[in-house]
Parts: sequence; structure tokens; C-alpha cells
Amino acid sequence: MRLGRYLLLITALIMTAAVTSTAHAQFQGINDLATNTSFSEAELSRIEAYADYLTKQLAASDATPIQRTQARRELLEPLSSIRITPAFRAAYSKILRPKLKQMIESEDLQVAVMALQITGGLGDENALRILEDHLDIQDEARFQVRLWAARSYSILLRQGLERGNLTPRKAVSMIRDLQRAALEETNWFVLNRELDTLAQIAAIASGVGNQDIRDQAIDSQLVVLDALVKRMQQQTPGPSSLMNVVPHSIGRLRTLYLSPTLGIQDKRKLAARLSPILVGVISVSSDHWDSAHVDDEAVNSYGNTIHMSQELLRVLDAQLRTSNTPPETKLHDAWYTGDRASFRTGYETWRDITNRPPY
Repeated sequence: MRLGRYLLLITALIMTAAVTSTAHAQFQGINDLATNTSFSEAELSRIEAYADYLTKQLAASDATPIQRTQARRELLEPLSSIRITPAFRAAYSKILRPKLKQMIESEDLQVAVMALQITGGLGDENALRILEDHLDIQDEARFQVRLWAARSYSILLRQGLERGNLTPRKAVSMIRDLQRAALEETNWFVLNRELDTLAQIAAIASGVGNQDIRDQAIDSQLVVLDALVKRMQQQTPGPSSLMNVVPHSIGRLRTLYLSPTLGIQDKRKLAARLSPILVGVISVSSDHWDSAHVDDEAVNSYGNTIHMSQELLRVLDAQLRTSNTPPETKLHDAWYTGDRASFRTGYETWRDITNRPPY
């Protein structure tokens, strides 16, 4: 009896291995084609079969997370070769894009997200057009999809700038598209990713000496941050979850401001535009005082943002008003001790300073 069960088990294992072997035999790997500069019809058919088999595996309703992860890895593997040719990338991307586009529309979030991750790995400018359809909340209701679209958009933009594949005109257009999406975004995770992408673009453009792209990326960050502060001012009595975005954005702009790649005149321009926005952040905190102070998470989120805003205001003020000493306000202390009067006095001090020249 035991021998019979053992034989049945062995038979089942052999049959499973045979099915798996048959399935994998349906397509050939295509890594050997990654260095080609041209392709025969037979080679294009191989690429088509490879992409078709693996995308169907990934999108299958009965696929396990492990199977989907494996399919995603195999779809990205041909793109990892350091000797990959532009011709192969273009051919593979052309075949994959329609399949990925369909998968992104899937009601299965895991399928949609993995398709976005693969799209970000294509390294092809045409893939950006797919992502653009899922960046804006007006076009894409699922915040998880918008988040991964923004992440993949970031990857492709960085690659395009670093490889010199994007013209300045195209890059500026894409930055403006990202700005428009960020101005409408309501989910702070997604908005933070979009602002992070803009900051990365500014840093890369500075590194390669492209001032037009850098300036547009900086301008977009400031436009979005200013609009964000105005949105929070309308969310009285608060608190606003969007405040979670602000310290990250302030930190990135501070890093940019302190960068040696930014000239003195550019630093002064940035200081003059950013300072009133930081005062606006402090104003929001004052308006949301009561509601934020009964929420432990908001107390810390707002408190951290107030501290960063005040410290950066001092740095910027020293740049703009070189003959004056920045005021020693205690906004952070007043926030945590509940000293509303002192907080208001500190806010009014900075408001008055930034309402006068050279601001």
C-alpha cells in the first residue's frame, strides 16, 4: 500500500515537471538577440512569442504572486544586458508596449502595478506615453496605479536625461505634464513621488549642465508647493494629510539651494520665491492649531515641518538680507509647548520680513 502511494506521488511529480517543461518549451529566451542591430522575421517572431508567453503568464487570473514575480523578472531580463543595442530595445519595446498597456488597465491591481514596473524598465521614450495616461487623477482613479506610474515615469525621465536621449524641448514638456498632474493630486504618497521626480530631474540637469531643464524642474517644484500650501489653507480647520509632503519637499529644495552647481544669482532667485511659501506653511499651522494639537500624528508632522521651514527661512534670509541678522524666532518650541501667542508673533515677524524688499 505504501509502495502504491509512493509510486503515485512520483508519477504526479513527473507529470508536473513534464507540464512545466512543455510550457517553457513554448518560447525561447531572447538574451542572445540583445546585441543585434537588425532582426530577421524569424527573430522578431521569437521576441513576439517570448513577450506573449510571459505577459499571459503574468496576467493569468490563477497565477500566484511568485509566478507573476518570475514572469516580470524574465520580461525585464533581456533589458539588463550592458551590451544591449538601441535596435533591440526599440524592437522589444514596440512588441511589449501594447501588451503592457492592456495589462495596466486590468482590474487586478497586482497585474497593473507589475506592468507599470516593466514599462519603467523599457528605457524607451515611447513608453512614457503609456505612463502619461495614468499620472493624472482625472484620468486614473486608482492611487496605487498613479503612484507606480509616477515612479516609472521618474525612472524613464532619469534614464533619458542621463543617456542624452531626450531633447530639452521634450524634457520640459514632460516636466510640465508632471506638474499638471501634481497640481491635481490629492493622495500625499503620489504627490510626494511626483515632487521627488521633479527634484531628481533638477539635480540631473544641473549635473549635465542643462540649465533650461533644471530651471523648469525648479519652477515646477515651487509652483506645486505654493499651490499645495494654498490648498491646505482652504482645508480649515484641518489638519491636512498633505502636510506630510511638505517636509520632504523642503528638504529637497534645501539640498538644491546648498548645491555648488547653483550660482549666487540663482540662489537669490530661489530664496526670494521659496521664502514666502515657507511663511505660508507656518500660516497653515497657525490656522490648523486647534485640530492639529488633538492629533498626535499631526502634532509631529506639523512640528517637523515648522522646524524645517523656520531653519530654512534663516538660511535664505541671510542670503537675501546680507546686512541684517535673521530673527531668532522660536516657532518650533512654541508649537510643542502650546504657546499660541508666541507662535503667532513669530509668524508675523517672518510675514512682515518677506513682504518687503528684497523679497
